[in-house]
Amino acid sequence: MIGVRRSLELCASAVVAAVALATALGGLDALLSWSAQAETNYVSLAAVALAALAGVVSMLRRAIAVLVSGMAPGRTKNLELARLMTEARTDNLTGLANHRAFYDDLAGEIARRNESGSTFSLMAIDLDGLKAINDTRGHQAGDAHIVRYAHRLRTEVGSMGTVYRTGGDEFMILLPDQRNWNAINLAHAIHGVTALDLGARALSIGVTESTQTEHRQALVRQADLALYEAKRAKLAVVPYRAALEPAGPGPAVEGVSPQQRELAAALARAVDARDHGTSNHSGLVAELAVAIAVEHGLGGRRLERLRVAGLLHDVGKIAVPDAILRKATPLATKEQDVMRDHVAVGHDILAAAGFVEEAGWVMHHHEHFDGSGYPEGRAGEEISLESRIIAVADAFEAMTGARPYREKLSTEQALAELRERSGTQFDPSCVRALAALVGDPAAPGQRLLPVAEEPSLRLAPASRTP
Repeated sequence: MIGVRRSLELCASAVVAAVALATALGGLDALLSWSAQAETNYVSLAAVALAALAGVVSMLRRAIAVLVSGMAPGRTKNLELARLMTEARTDNLTGLANHRAFYDDLAGEIARRNESGSTFSLMAIDLDGLKAINDTRGHQAGDAHIVRYAHRLRTEVGSMGTVYRTGGDEFMILLPDQRNWNAINLAHAIHGVTALDLGARALSIGVTESTQTEHRQALVRQADLALYEAKRAKLAVVPYRAALEPAGPGPAVEGVSPQQRELAAALARAVDARDHGTSNHSGLVAELAVAIAVEHGLGGRRLERLRVAGLLHDVGKIAVPDAILRKATPLATKEQDVMRDHVAVGHDILAAAGFVEEAGWVMHHHEHFDGSGYPEGRAGEEISLESRIIAVADAFEAMTGARPYREKLSTEQALAELRERSGTQFDPSCVRALAALVGDPAAPGQRLLPVAEEPSLRLAPASRTP
């Protein structure tokens, strides 16, 4: 109603201005016509013309004032309202979007998902060591630290999504139309850049995705649980999984204990630290393997144990000499034999640590689907599904990650290579599941038929090994 009244007032002002201008011009024209016919002196005529001109200018100024008075208040009010809304959604210290903006945008993304079936991912981030900086160097240094890493986050995220500062050292990132794998890749890139910048671990990241009808509180809680696990286990990034939920009342389901998870994380860090150029390889393989398994319908304890096996699939490389592990040229035959022994060493390490099922899967993660792999030459379903899954996850991460002995491939190139070896080196169903996960438009995009929950003790191929 107010908008209609303002429009009518503006129209009336314009009409008044137009009439005033027309009247003034008409009067001037009449005056000039009369002057041309009248017999009068030029001084008098000039005086009359000057007075008429002054009248016209005055009328024009008044008409413009009328128009401005009709327009300015509404426009000024709108501009002020827009400024206040922007300020209400902006963090004063970093210039990022703030807590309020995050929840508004998350609600909008959920509404879009509900209407169109779109997907999106969330990342929860905590800066490590901010309290120590505030305590030892003062809060100004702490604020500078926050601003520095806010800029790093915004630069790395770019056009993929939006970064929000939601608390003192807490950030959230909303990634529309992105699946978990894209978010995990981005998280590792952020971790690498910030760690290099600081010379040490700079932050912890938890990731979750929305592909169904999860509500806002559930998604934020999932991201927070994953973040807590990343901080506790000192991992670069942890995606949400059901095993992170606190145990409820009733009998505990047999799975991986917190102590075993900590041991697995420590062993994985040791492996990645030795093999330069494969930072976070173990964690990425673990999360990819779990995601592929979910596409196959696996769940519960089997998923958690598969994650441990993926995290520790290369633990036997601890026994491989540095000269072989970091060699940039092709390995000689004897060197290949030493490298291939890592699966047996890994089996023994895991079995001794109490990971009996996982030891069997790791033992065979270089078997090939056509029987041409090692150590036992198993083929097809003689290789456990867990091993076949790890093989595809391992190979994909190895191809898309930086390595000293070759250039990394794009996602599309890596998928093309996996498809070329599908049915020979790799299980075709695992290749299809991976393609669906990383957003390949050629992939069917629907979950595969579920498999039995009973675990078998076999596995398949992967990474750089000959």
